[in-house]
Amino acid sequence: MTTVPVASSPTIKPLLLAVVVLFGLLPDAKAQDSIHVRVLPAKIATQIELAIPAANKSYIYEKYTHFKNVYWLDRTDTLRSVNDSLFVGKQVNLSLSKNFSTHSRCDSTINSIRNSSLSHRTYAALDAFAREEIGYDNRQFRDSISLRRPSIAAERATCHSDFTLLVSKWRHYQLARIEQIKQQKAQRLSWIRGNPALVNTDFVREFLNSYGACDIDQEALVHLMHHNPGQFLQVVNQLSDIEFDVVKLKLSDLPPHLNTAGAATAIRNSTVKAGRKRQLVRKLKKGSR
Repeated sequence: MTTVPVASSPTIKPLLLAVVVLFGLLPDAKAQDSIHVRVLPAKIATQIELAIPAANKSYIYEKYTHFKNVYWLDRTDTLRSVNDSLFVGKQVNLSLSKNFSTHSRCDSTINSIRNSSLSHRTYAALDAFAREEIGYDNRQFRDSISLRRPSIAAERATCHSDFTLLVSKWRHYQLARIEQIKQQKAQRLSWIRGNPALVNTDFVREFLNSYGACDIDQEALVHLMHHNPGQFLQVVNQLSDIEFDVVKLKLSDLPPHLNTAGAATAIRNSTVKAGRKRQLVRKLKKGSR
């Protein structure tokens, strides 16, 4: 499963110390749904193993590594009972009599481990999907990807089964936003195709500001350069050096199936004088090879 890396740290973090302390001090729970826990401390990457009761006397095995301030879910398995303490899965054999303690399924520290890991994995999955659908540089989405994301306090206070529902609501909300942004881009592309005479420099400027490196916007970019080269050159000529470098980077990412050769010809033959014309043509020609 995908996780999101954050800043690293060479030492055990306070929350991880709390994990070790809590698992060492909390009394064993005798409830049938108690989770079996084993903590293997380390300076850099401490490992935590959970055995969670499931149906028919089986257990769900989850192994986490605490690294770079994130609980990374490394492995899962389904374990079947061999005897009262030995459980066997496809990848894992586990003896619950060896350094395991039992704790409530909704223990706050266990909640923090399982819930924060799920939250990070969901964030990463949403980000990866958005990159494909609406572009890796889509600020409209990235600036609010955490909107409706369950809080850190909720991670600690909420049982994992309930937290999963909260994360599902957040995920579906963000997927709907991605689809909405994608539809807006598709509508804009349709407008560009059907209204070349109405495209002006304000529209081109707004387009470049909201451009995302996705299939729809890449096609729209090439179409604008091909059919409205004058307006495009006027805008590009007014950009700062850094802004122009961003435009050239966008051109470097264009897929080969687009008609970049036609766009290069239109830019080169435009009557608008622009010192950056040659650089644009050169980038477009590279993309057409």
